[in-house]
Amino acid sequence: MASVPVLIPKDHGDLNSLYRAMDAMEKKGLPYMADPVLDPINFGFMTSLERYAEVRRQYPDCEILMGTGNLTELTDADSGGVTAMLLGICSELHIRNVLVVHVSPHTRRTVQEHDLARRIMHASRGDHDLPKDYDSGLLSLHDRRPFPQTPEELAELAAEIKDKNFRIYTAEDGIHIFNRDMHHVADDAFDLFPKLGVEEDGAHAFYLAAELTKAQIAWQLGKRYAQDEPLDWGVAAPKDDEDETQLKEAGHTLVTKKQGKKKQKASGETPPEKKEPGETPPAEKEPGTPPAKEEPGKDKPVKKAEQAGGDKIPDRKIKKETAS
Repeated sequence: MASVPVLIPKDHGDLNSLYRAMDAMEKKGLPYMADPVLDPINFGFMTSLERYAEVRRQYPDCEILMGTGNLTELTDADSGGVTAMLLGICSELHIRNVLVVHVSPHTRRTVQEHDLARRIMHASRGDHDLPKDYDSGLLSLHDRRPFPQTPEELAELAAEIKDKNFRIYTAEDGIHIFNRDMHHVADDAFDLFPKLGVEEDGAHAFYLAAELTKAQIAWQLGKRYAQDEPLDWGVAAPKDDEDETQLKEAGHTLVTKKQGKKKQKASGETPPEKKEPGETPPAEKEPGTPPAKEEPGKDKPVKKAEQAGGDKIPDRKIKKETAS
């Protein structure tokens, strides 16, 4: 089994010794990867970047390796953004080989972050465009367009509601919850709960509390919120596989309600007359309710991308999409 050696300077930062090793390998016609070594911030980071640029100037066609761990592992910052910047540098310098390290718990998704970053950078470089609007998977904490409806549009929507099912949205001014009888707005889920009239309905109260908490997190961070859907953390969190050729299964509230009716029917019990304070079947949508806009570039096929290196990627591809 063949292997390719990685060449580093004899002494840290000594590019001349690295050049001598590279020349010797090229004279023998042997493959290699040159690694000038990336240093941590405050320990020569900027100078080490200059070394990578200098090696590329001196050897335009050589293979270069960059190990990103000295930045992702040794910087207390979310690794997705750090990775995107480093892979952007790799794209400009045509560095096709990256050493990815996962030791610290805060880099638990670093492999997925590198994988998406290399695709975005390769696709945008091929298009001679900015690495923007290709895929939103690296926007883990904040979305570009978190609030698809304005407060005024939500007020108009609330005025059209004819049933008691609760609808939950977020807008610039906070969390909106409404049905035919009410429309409340707040920036704290606890401020809304006393106004909902579900104190005697434990299952419904639990559902609304979970949704309102999720909405509050989304509003505070500036993320897209959709009722009965999990928050989208991009590649920072694993996702369940979803079969897009099938209808989405009913949400928690509707499933629980149907199960209760089946038990009553099987036991011969007659359900008591009860005026519900407000039902929220997640799978049912009010006609005319505007759907949440899809995040541009999210989970779209991308141009055949190579690594910040050059291996072709036959599976998921990325392409530019014009923002709506």
